[in-house]
Amino acid sequence: MGGFSRLYVFLYNNMKHLVKAFHLVQKHNIQFYLSLSRF
Repeated sequence: MGGFSRLYVFLYNNMKHLVKAFHLVQKHNIQFYLSLSRF
């Protein structure tokens, strides 16, 4: 049981990092497209 919960916490922490990175990339892409559309 302990190993399973450790794995779960590991996956959960990775998901938080992945989601944060995904949002950062999305925000960056939106700013990029906005700057492109100004021209």
